[in-house]
Amino acid sequence: MRAFSTRRRYERMLPVLLAIVVASAVTAALAWLVLPAGDGNDDGDPGDALVTGADGVAATPSGEQAELPDDAPPPTSTPEATAVPTEPPPTPTARGIRRPSPTATPTPTSGPVLAERNLVANGDFGDGLNGWYLEGDAGLADGAERNGSAAVRIGAPGGYIDEKIAVEAGRTYRLQAWGSVSSAGDAVEVGILYSGAAGNRLQSEEPSPLVYDQTALTRTSIRFFPPESAVVVRVYVWKESGSAEFVVDDISVREFVSTG
Repeated sequence: MRAFSTRRRYERMLPVLLAIVVASAVTAALAWLVLPAGDGNDDGDPGDALVTGADGVAATPSGEQAELPDDAPPPTSTPEATAVPTEPPPTPTARGIRRPSPTATPTPTSGPVLAERNLVANGDFGDGLNGWYLEGDAGLADGAERNGSAAVRIGAPGGYIDEKIAVEAGRTYRLQAWGSVSSAGDAVEVGILYSGAAGNRLQSEEPSPLVYDQTALTRTSIRFFPPESAVVVRVYVWKESGSAEFVVDDISVREFVSTG
């Protein structure tokens, strides 16, 4: 009775066992078709798995390339990024966007310039010696003029000339003249002379004179500021006795005026 029962149990389990065997065989066949063949040294290390490189070719971790199956999908490539030049954004302000402002052009500043009027009458000696006071060896020079008119010569024995000019205290003026000596060694003065109410000379308040000691015609100038105490102002030329002659031309006194 027990043997019959065992036989019936075996007959009931036989279909289940057959199903298991068939399923295992199918699974093994599918695995053989899908998975690539190993090199015979497969030890289950995941480091032997294929890795696809950036160019779509499979490579092993050691760097060797491996062929992909024929039915593998084509590799995808990533387009290179194109750099787009950007400009710095404008600076925001409370009212919106502040645009770059144009560069400001500096405004020229006004300042004093020389007046056109020459306060020295007949300073170019175009009218001879008219208006000039003369002492010593002084007179007109022949062929020594600078700009076509006459010039004044003071000889080696020495001499002096002057002319009164109308200037005002507290204003600024420029004295300028052209001059030369005939030979080196002598020096000649062109300057401004102040006199007080009593006719006395105010030498300590006078500006330093122009000095000429060059044989080439030279232009020099100074600024001066008449004091309140100067009642009479004169422009003068003086040469002491020496070995050279002196020629002077284009004597001028002009006021600095403001343009502002």
